[in-house]
Amino acid sequence: MNKFIPHDYQKTGISFIKEHEGAAVVADMGLGKTAMCLHAARDLFLNLEIKGILVVAPLRVAVLTWPMEIENWEDTAWMSYSIVQGPKRLEALNTPADIYLINYENLLWLKDILAKIKPKDWPFDMIIWDELTRMKSPKAKRFKLFKKYVKFFSRRVGLTGTPTPQGYIDLWAQYYMLDSGFRLGTSFTRFKQRFFYAEDYQQYKWVLHDWAADKINKRIEDITIRIAEEGNLDLPPCTIEDIELKIPSHARDVYDELEAEMFTTLHDGNDVEALSAASLTNKCHQVCGGALYTDSKKNEWTPLHDTKIKALKSLVKSLDEPVLVAYSFRHEAQRIMKAFPDAVQLKSGLSKEKERDILDRWNRREIPMLVCHPASAGHGLNLQKGSRYAIWYSLSWSLEYYLQLNKRVHRQGQTRPVTIYRMIMQASTDCVVASCLERKECTQADFLQAIEVYNKNRNLF
Repeated sequence: MNKFIPHDYQKTGISFIKEHEGAAVVADMGLGKTAMCLHAARDLFLNLEIKGILVVAPLRVAVLTWPMEIENWEDTAWMSYSIVQGPKRLEALNTPADIYLINYENLLWLKDILAKIKPKDWPFDMIIWDELTRMKSPKAKRFKLFKKYVKFFSRRVGLTGTPTPQGYIDLWAQYYMLDSGFRLGTSFTRFKQRFFYAEDYQQYKWVLHDWAADKINKRIEDITIRIAEEGNLDLPPCTIEDIELKIPSHARDVYDELEAEMFTTLHDGNDVEALSAASLTNKCHQVCGGALYTDSKKNEWTPLHDTKIKALKSLVKSLDEPVLVAYSFRHEAQRIMKAFPDAVQLKSGLSKEKERDILDRWNRREIPMLVCHPASAGHGLNLQKGSRYAIWYSLSWSLEYYLQLNKRVHRQGQTRPVTIYRMIMQASTDCVVASCLERKECTQADFLQAIEVYNKNRNLF
């Protein structure tokens, strides 16, 4: 166990959480949000301001990161916790504890249980949304069914480093989880109609009015604290390096035909058809990675080329160090694991003990290549001791996954310069994804800057 000696910015964050019944902690990845929030909750618990804590987090963060964080510090190791997950989740929920840890996928189950109990009899009255963006969609079933229960928590905290992955429209549902609609309204439709306008006739794409960002920022800034990496951490530099590759001619023919006709016949006789624009983009992205699903439900795919595999072999050999490799499709993971027999894949279905063993071995630099999907390994995991290199075999469309995955190696505790490699097929969807990520990052940067300015001026009013 270690003694918790908070940085000044962590002291500020802890105080902010304790002073606000609803608090959005928008902190860059790697700044110790979990430790910050844990110690604020501990103080509230000791002061008898709360009776119990419910932490909702991505699966691996709930079963690995939070238990490790609780056990890591001298002043929190005494706190009991129960992991509400798996076939014994009801038993875990009924087990007396100070902290209850649950993943987002179990929220619907939890809602059904809580509906049968009076709120005053719940074992917790503080809720911590770790990676609050998991609640960004007002259309999601978990949001619709859980929204009416949020008001029964006297304390609500949202943690995130990427609050606006798709733009300002993502903020409504997240802040509803913190204030039940007090600041941005109780209706998503009215929020959307007030601050956005439909760019297309079908009203699929909504664009923020020029004046709206400032209005939204002012409504939420009193319960939002922005903690930036710059000025608080002295991290080594991080470089993004694109490795440009060409799709082989035979695979380019498949790509071009698919793009033009939304249909193609592969060399093994399998027909592949895209039934929508989204499906087409997805299939073209697969071709860039070197294979194409012929039946995704059965995980059947046809290999097309090994350009990225060869490039990955060359890069890994030149680095001569452990590397973190991110993929988008299962067939990519299968082909990577076949090409690198010593690699280890961090995937769903592993036991908590197995996952912790993999992470421990990785951070001891005993694993030459750790292969993972950013959706499952992009949040909360400390991988900086194992490597200073992350390689995107295929880029993710999600800005949140992209930024979070990169911060697994470029975070507090990293002592060497970090390089993020991105494999990009020329004149392909790879280029589109890279461009899209840059545009989304600009939108998020604007929001973060506005909140940061308000925080700096907070004490002047």
